[in-house]
Amino acid sequence: MVHFQPAAFVIENVPGLRDLDGGEQLNVAIGILSAAGYNVEESEVWDAADYGVPQFRQRMFVVGIRTQGCFEMPKKRDHISAGSVLEELPGPDVLNHETRRHKVASVSCYMVLNYGKRDQLGRVDRLTPSRTSKTVIAGGTNGGGRSHLHPEIPRTLSVRECARLQTFPADYKLVGPTARQFTQVGNAVPPLLAAILATQIAKAFFCSRPENWDVAHACFLCRTQGGQIT
Repeated sequence: MVHFQPAAFVIENVPGLRDLDGGEQLNVAIGILSAAGYNVEESEVWDAADYGVPQFRQRMFVVGIRTQGCFEMPKKRDHISAGSVLEELPGPDVLNHETRRHKVASVSCYMVLNYGKRDQLGRVDRLTPSRTSKTVIAGGTNGGGRSHLHPEIPRTLSVRECARLQTFPADYKLVGPTARQFTQVGNAVPPLLAAILATQIAKAFFCSRPENWDVAHACFLCRTQGGQIT
């Protein structure tokens, strides 16, 4: 980053990075960036659920800029339920929507598992349709593939369903083995949150026709929610 000298940067990681080695590693990185001429904002932890993403997902962010400006996140929004984006998928040929075939015994357990509870054998959680989803995960080092249970159907979520909880556009195609697709989705910054961050950076530091940003944001919502703005 210091070599290429971008006008602005965003660092994203798990909140625990702030406390790793007493915060020493993060402070060293910020010191290097500050010495390179960046004005670095104080690190903050934001929850994607507070900004229109139907998923509880806390991550730490550090924003820096090479010019003067005042960065701030917009006001928090009402949370969106998992059921509202998983109820139906748009179109007859949905991308990345292959579902896993479970054993009969597993399906029987899933059918009686209460909302918000965990199946201890399979280590999967059943989502509550009226609540925001738990964090979409990338899976383990052996290839991922583990996802939450659908709130109404006795099976785990498909890659596409996880992508909807992450606010990927409906026409975004993930490639590679299914396990790796889960990893790609789980490791990503929710595109809607990324769009909000980019918008706020542009507003604060570049002032490029700010009156157009709300329209652009509405169009992004339309794409990620299957053609409907809610």
